[in-house]
Amino acid sequence: MTSIPVRPIKRVCVLGMAESSRHLAPFDDLSIPIWVINESYRHAGGDGKPWLKRWDRLFQMHKTFDYRRPNNQNDPKHWEWLREQPGPGEAGFKPIYMQEVDPEVPASVKYPKDEIVARFLPDYRRIVDGGEEQIEYFGSSVEYMLALALYEDYDEIQIWGVEMASNTEYRDQRASGSFWLGVAGQHAKLVLPANCSLLKGPLYGYGQVPKLNRMQLEVRIKGMFAEYQKYEAKRSELAADLLTAQKELVTFKADAQRVKAIKMRLGEDEKQSDALAGRMNILRGHIDEAQFIIDTLDALLPVTGGQTQDE
Repeated sequence: MTSIPVRPIKRVCVLGMAESSRHLAPFDDLSIPIWVINESYRHAGGDGKPWLKRWDRLFQMHKTFDYRRPNNQNDPKHWEWLREQPGPGEAGFKPIYMQEVDPEVPASVKYPKDEIVARFLPDYRRIVDGGEEQIEYFGSSVEYMLALALYEDYDEIQIWGVEMASNTEYRDQRASGSFWLGVAGQHAKLVLPANCSLLKGPLYGYGQVPKLNRMQLEVRIKGMFAEYQKYEAKRSELAADLLTAQKELVTFKADAQRVKAIKMRLGEDEKQSDALAGRMNILRGHIDEAQFIIDTLDALLPVTGGQTQDE
């Protein structure tokens, strides 16, 4: 009897930048390709040392103006770095997935969105003006990574460094992330870290109502305040750039082309500043709400050392 060869399990690691588990990714298992996003290569860990030991593909799914902008907070030289990456046929080539091929980025590869939608979402439709419209649902880079892993028929998808736990920046992304995790689980084995917040929650109707923990609220406030300060610092940078741009308008008022570029920069800075202001207002509301709950608990329950007595 002739034995049928068994195909080895095809595995991939989808790696985000959440500090909770990104360092636990299977860097030492060279059989598992590591897929990363945006400026992952640039980020350092809490100890100041790089945590990304290796990567095989990078996903930069933003608009051209976004990844080319010089005021990139994560890496001001990101555009320069993209242009330096070797292309197909060159030593060290690693694909960089984008919405479209960028002629100035040798490693850029067009993401096959239409093909993926046709394969995995053909029956997802929305009624629009009496007709049907194809639903395309990608809320973050992670979903593009998950979908491509399915499209390339990976048997196992490991997800590290992905939480989508923030109620601000990732609030809208979590729903689409959960959707694609559901799609992925129908076609491949999903592996999540023990401490990952994705696909985790009380079992409705079976589990008990979780006890309200004062310490958790305090930790939550601390995290939200740190995020608020980050946005505040970014707005200060934008304010400084706005002031510089306004001065440049006066200095170069005779140069029409330069004035046009400066005005575009002003518009982008103002747009970003307004968006940050909106996020800060939402954060401030959440912080005040959490503090109100803590104050209410303190008024109703005896506390010892910042914890309720039954903890």
